[in-house]
Amino acid sequence: MDTEVEQRIARLAQHWDTSTRPVAADEARSRPSAIGALDIHSVVAPVRPVPQAIPARRWIWMAAAASIVALVVAVAAIVREPSNGSISSAPAESTVPTTAAPDETAVTTPVVEERPTTVSDVMAQATTRLSALQSFRATATVRTTQRSIDDATAVVAPESTTVNDITLMADGSLWMHGDLSLWGSYDASTGMSRGAFLAADGTTQYQEIVGWTDNSTPLLIALGYDPVMRFDAVQDTVVEVVDRQLGRPAWRLTASFAYGTPEDTTAFSQVETYTIDQESGLIVEYGRTSINNGIEDVTEAKISDLQVDVDLPAEFPGAFPDGAVVDRSGNPDGFALLTPETASQRFGGELLLPAQGDAEQRIVLSSSDGVWGDQAIPVTNFQVTVQLRTGFVTKSVVVSKAVLQLGAPISDPGALVVDGALCRSQDRVTCTDTPDSAITSGALAGRPSTQEGRIVTATSGPVRYVIMAQTADDALATANSFS
Repeated sequence: MDTEVEQRIARLAQHWDTSTRPVAADEARSRPSAIGALDIHSVVAPVRPVPQAIPARRWIWMAAAASIVALVVAVAAIVREPSNGSISSAPAESTVPTTAAPDETAVTTPVVEERPTTVSDVMAQATTRLSALQSFRATATVRTTQRSIDDATAVVAPESTTVNDITLMADGSLWMHGDLSLWGSYDASTGMSRGAFLAADGTTQYQEIVGWTDNSTPLLIALGYDPVMRFDAVQDTVVEVVDRQLGRPAWRLTASFAYGTPEDTTAFSQVETYTIDQESGLIVEYGRTSINNGIEDVTEAKISDLQVDVDLPAEFPGAFPDGAVVDRSGNPDGFALLTPETASQRFGGELLLPAQGDAEQRIVLSSSDGVWGDQAIPVTNFQVTVQLRTGFVTKSVVVSKAVLQLGAPISDPGALVVDGALCRSQDRVTCTDTPDSAITSGALAGRPSTQEGRIVTATSGPVRYVIMAQTADDALATANSFS
């Protein structure tokens, strides 16, 4: 890596430290990393961002991308399982132009006011609502504060409040404007993020980043949480029915976690709340209060002015004026939306895919250079992500392999090259893993595979398959449907 690149990364990381909040572990677990399943032998360097003042606009997407991905990777490497809205002030009025103005109660799924007894009950009912939802528009308000527990007058970090109008489609396409940008977008069909930001000197600056496989970076910055998440892995949770947000019934989950004693400088405690709108299934309020080293860190976020089943505004995905200077970055080869046939050709070698059924199918191929194993063998990582989506409910299959780069030496005694890709081998003849198989039908039947809850993992030579669905039964049924 040359000096210029190192300095740029350092500046981006520094900006992220001053522009956004830390991502909680449950939030990180709530959505799989954009790079998918990880090789446990890969080297991961976790990053822990620290919130400070009101976010600056320049470089915000690129700086955030590096830190969010690094943190999600670090958590995923440890837990290997995904898991992901309270402000009393009145929200700002939404001014997002629209091609349609549906009624706020446009979701047609009948709402049954129930008092579920478990988080899984809430998750099941929210999933039903989300499967009927195609898009929504709302005003997102996020407030963060930090104060000293011992001295309430001590300013640890200035209070920050941002208000942004967001339009989010079920496929991940996003449009926003407000405090964070004059306008910003993510186009799920191209993997491109664009934005216009007001600089400190009052001039307008433009940015375009290519090769992103999802919208997680701009969404988490603008909203502070993921409104469509799985929360059935949240621990020590209290379930309530409340009637305060959007003026209609909602479920509220309160989760707490703590370790250490008050006398212990490493003691940590955290309380998180999730308020789920019964009508849409969206998390409409999120709150987190954590105490660490005598500092109380509070994040409060919500969405208001909710409209469902809307269109993206006419100006999406945004255009730059003639002659504008645009800061362009990203990996042009990092994203490709493909047909099954083209994905198989680009991936190379075996690529098995699940049955599509009635779901909308989205296949994305991404590639990146990296290293494999403790000996840091140079490889090119190929990944195909298959999303099967019904409304906002998605199940996914991540297929990945690490291809040995031309001329790279193999210095790891536990490495084996099969069809150009690396895998772990005990006998240096075959790729080995668990001898058991949870998959009994379809093209993956009998291949080494395991199931942990709603995640099924299988290996076929050097190729790894990770199937994630809403339930354990659905994950196994998907794994048994490959052809």
